[in-house]
Amino acid sequence: MNKKRKTRETSTVLQWRRKGQPNWLELPRDVLSAIFVKVGAIEVLRNVRRVCSEWRNLSEDPIIWHTIDMHHRDGIAYCSGDILNAMCRRAIDLSSGQLTDITVDNFATDSLLKYITDSTSNLRLRLILCYDITDMGLALVAQKLPQLEELDISISHLSEYPLETIGQNCPQLRTLKFNIECHRTPHIESNKVAFAIAETMPALHHLQLVGNKLTNDGLLAILDGCPNLESLDLRQCFNLKLEGKLERRCAEQIKDFRRPCDPIDDYPFGGEDVKLEFATKEFVNAVGERHVGLKEGSEHKARMKVGRRLRRSKWATSVWSGIMVVAVGFALCDGGVAVAEYISRHHRCYGEVWSDELGLGLDE
Repeated sequence: MNKKRKTRETSTVLQWRRKGQPNWLELPRDVLSAIFVKVGAIEVLRNVRRVCSEWRNLSEDPIIWHTIDMHHRDGIAYCSGDILNAMCRRAIDLSSGQLTDITVDNFATDSLLKYITDSTSNLRLRLILCYDITDMGLALVAQKLPQLEELDISISHLSEYPLETIGQNCPQLRTLKFNIECHRTPHIESNKVAFAIAETMPALHHLQLVGNKLTNDGLLAILDGCPNLESLDLRQCFNLKLEGKLERRCAEQIKDFRRPCDPIDDYPFGGEDVKLEFATKEFVNAVGERHVGLKEGSEHKARMKVGRRLRRSKWATSVWSGIMVVAVGFALCDGGVAVAEYISRHHRCYGEVWSDELGLGLDE
């Protein structure tokens, strides 16, 4: 086995030299470590570590796992949630307790969150599109994070309850992002999140609440309860009426203040991609539960069975038309229709993704 591996490595080096390319195996170890960090956890665990024995050994060095970024749309499109969950646990193990910064995506669960916090208590935590993390799951791990300084929860089903627990157990929290999907239920008014922040997080310096449903009362509570705020992002918070004394106070008290109608060009969760991410998950669960006989949450198995059913269908001549017919024919839910409508506009791009996930093949 070792002889075969050395042969492959020698062959790779010779190919690089023939093509006039640099020998990447000769790069200094610290340079390679920096490159591995930039490449990201998913690619390192799936591909990079398989190049040669030296890179495999380097991939197991805790120094490159101080930061773990699992929010990678392209990688996630070709992996099931179970595989990503296992990858994340492996990366955490490789950090050997030295993890300081972690970002996880929609594959995260309460169990994974507990695994993260059991490994270290001093970290920056980002939960992106984590619909499967519950209020209770986040509240339980908050007690293990007394040194938490930065928390990003962007697009989730979480309420104000875990925020209260976080505020009570994480006195060093300086940065909080608690964003929801833009334009979602804009008519609803709620100050629960704002009051929870104002009452339990007086040490905050940076707060982002894009799309929140707070009113002027909630904003006043935040201004009173968080006197150290330097930046406040309230874009898409259309229940606010900034005028008169309140507007002047915001301008005077907050150095970097972003108003409800400010542009969201630099906000990554305001467009159709988030809607597609959520709608796809709902679509797969609905198909799996109602028409394939699987329980909700068996996402990977649902995808496989949906793929086999589509392959057997004579009228599913392409991934795009197959998903369209399934969504409309079964009338599953708004999520299924959203997927169909989106893919009808971008069927080539997302058709390839679904082709790999469902095993269909666009040329069949």
